[in-house]
Amino acid sequence: MGRKKKLVYLLVMCVFGMMFACTPRCMAASALDKTDFVWTKDGKEFDFYSECEKSGEDTFFGYIYDEKKMEHVTVKNPGDYSTSRNIKIGSKASKVLKQYGQAKRVTYKSTEKFHKVLRYDYVSLDTSRWKSYVQYNYKEKKKNYQIRFYFDKNSKVVGICYIYNLNKWHNYSNKVVKSGFSFKVPSGKKITTKTIGGKKVYVLPKGTVAKFDKAKANIKVWDSSVAIYDENGDCITGTGLGGGPYKDGDNLYNWEWNDLPKTCKKADKLLKSGKYRYLTVCFYDYSHSEKKQYAPEYIYFRFE
Repeated sequence: MGRKKKLVYLLVMCVFGMMFACTPRCMAASALDKTDFVWTKDGKEFDFYSECEKSGEDTFFGYIYDEKKMEHVTVKNPGDYSTSRNIKIGSKASKVLKQYGQAKRVTYKSTEKFHKVLRYDYVSLDTSRWKSYVQYNYKEKKKNYQIRFYFDKNSKVVGICYIYNLNKWHNYSNKVVKSGFSFKVPSGKKITTKTIGGKKVYVLPKGTVAKFDKAKANIKVWDSSVAIYDENGDCITGTGLGGGPYKDGDNLYNWEWNDLPKTCKKADKLLKSGKYRYLTVCFYDYSHSEKKQYAPEYIYFRFE
């Protein structure tokens, strides 16, 4: 899709607390410098600024997500994480403004560039509790660094993001692929839905088959991929078959992973045990030029 590697350190946890109240009496804070891009866990420092310098990339993005487990990092105690100014998951918004200075509080919008990257590149990331954020900036010549603090409806910190050169990131279109893909269930059966990790997931009876309606598609040429996510939200495997891994009428449960044997074995084991979060099927747009491509369509599902 023409995107460059990105890395953001993101700490997230569902927390609850008192409503935020900040007045003009909030104390002025010193401007950001590169030492503000160091955070600690269990006394060990992680230097985002240095990692960006070493990467040689125009953009740098990675994160730690603590909804039990996400992307190779386990978080048992969110209080172990702290910014250089002692902000942690669960800190009050008033403390953020006191430590970092006054900043405009922005309502979370799914169409914002950064949020679209998270949505389409980090498919199992749950941002459903993110309601607003404040952002602080640091610039060195043409290099731009940001820190964002995300708040839930109770004005408690639920996300801390360190961002490098956001202005150079891929900006997904607000138009999304419509593949015409849907599900056809056996006679007498029905599809239900449930929310899992902030996502709407279709729960399918076994025997459900793929169905395509070309009249509902908004692109002529598309590719697709399928992935399965374990209970922690880690992606186990995926396929990238031209024209899609499914054909009209294919049984969605009985098919073979087009991937490495060891990975396939683990995926099959998860599928048969039912101990997985969900599967996704994603449809990509290759019918337009890169700058005009529609954002990919993701459909989440699992089996009864």
